[in-house]
Amino acid sequence: MKFEQNIISLIQRRPLLFKLYFFCRLHVGNEMTPPPGLNFVGYPEFRKIGTKYLEYIKDFTGLQPHHAVLDVGCGIGRTAIPMTQYLSFDGRYEGFDIVDLGITWCKRKISRKYPNFRFVKADIYNRHYNPSGKIHSNDYVFPYRDGTFDVVYATSVFTHMMPDAVVRYIAEMRRVLKPGGKSLCTFFILDRESIEAMKDSMFNFRSVDNQTYRVMNADDPENAIAFEVANVRSFYQNAGMSVVEPIRFGTWSGRDHALVGGQDMVIAKKA
Repeated sequence: MKFEQNIISLIQRRPLLFKLYFFCRLHVGNEMTPPPGLNFVGYPEFRKIGTKYLEYIKDFTGLQPHHAVLDVGCGIGRTAIPMTQYLSFDGRYEGFDIVDLGITWCKRKISRKYPNFRFVKADIYNRHYNPSGKIHSNDYVFPYRDGTFDVVYATSVFTHMMPDAVVRYIAEMRRVLKPGGKSLCTFFILDRESIEAMKDSMFNFRSVDNQTYRVMNADDPENAIAFEVANVRSFYQNAGMSVVEPIRFGTWSGRDHALVGGQDMVIAKKA
């Protein structure tokens, strides 16, 4: 302790060392925050949102430091970064995404320091993020063995996927979960309250021929998709998952008495 105090005292007496000290602190503290030019999710509140979702995952799924967790649509590490400070060396994190830039950055900045954090590029077609993708999301098989994970989560993924793809992904979540494992997924969910409230919000989901879902832009439906609450429940039922009540309705529509911030959250369990 006395040695450290002497070092700090020395630094404070020398302005150049003092500036270098705080430059190093700033650099180290942000070395796992992607720069704005690379960040394609959650900018500018990247760290704040990631930390918030980690707390939701812990609270609603019972995630423990030694657990194995799968991040579906991991982006550029928004929840993986705070997760590095929660999972122990006995824990395991796997994430996949369709954006090669994000996976490359996560491997370089996160996996090198935390080898129990692994990232995989999923070559799934998406007109915005991976137009050369060779696999359709309806056919994608998660690259993990059956019964591997304690917790699986997907944030801001099903808000950009068509119904058949959502059902496929939920079925894959069930397959890779251990018995009793839980998933946390976010949606835009339509019920009487959210439909009424969103008239005064930035979200204006319009009906389409198929009443399973509504979209913001009919020419680009995957830009933002909302599902009727009954259909969301049927997605899980059809995939063999049971919804853990209640659904946590979020603030996106401007509804009163929202339980969480942002999108709606569905917790489900593998029997």
